Amino acid sequence: MDDADYAAFRGASDEEYALERFESGADPTIEAARRTTAEQMLDLLPEGLQTPGNRFWTVRDDDDRRAGILWLHLRENLGFIYDFAIDEDRRGRGLGTQTLRAAAEETARAGLDVLALNVFGSNPGARRLYEREGYRITESLWSVPIPRR
Repeated sequence: MDDADYAAFRGASDEEYALERFESGADPTIEAARRTTAEQMLDLLPEGLQTPGNRFWTVRDDDDRRAGILWLHLRENLGFIYDFAIDEDRRGRGLGTQTLRAAAEETARAGLDVLALNVFGSNPGARRLYEREGYRITESLWSVPIPRR
């Protein structure tokens, strides 16, 4: 991923993550979700694209057109996918499967035995892909939004 792709990725990804947090009930308002997202991104990526241990990929199709993104973080004990998306009009062509397998290969090259990710419960298509690739649920977090009075 180059600087321009990274800037576009962050703009879209941060907003999408904030919406997922809000819609899942993790944050009570969209404004709170945006604040949480901004804080988490500053913590995770203090040097942006150059933050050590992170791999940012622009997924491309057979015609070398942008088809999605992947953000992989190689930790001390495992690889963790923070963000992964294939553009809607490119889904169903095997790009997601190929990308996950490439992330697993990168994790193995780093000498790590586990590749993990988080998926929001509101994303059944992603869950099916992960299950097909052998991912298993290792924990489950439930939440409920509490109305302010």
